[in-house]
Amino acid sequence: MSSFAITHVDEMRVRRRLVVGAANRDMAIDFAERLYGLALYLCAVRVKDGAQ
Repeated sequence: MSSFAITHVDEMRVRRRLVVGAANRDMAIDFAERLYGLALYLCAVRVKDGAQ
């Protein structure tokens, strides 16, 4: 499992940043959208373990 740094901006222009563990980038994006809803902007970048 890899760690992904996610930036999610919703329709109200609220920015949320979190780090999640997921098997791949698509799963990390799905997790963020289920948690916060559809995004105007969403970025998921894999980070090295411990680089949070």
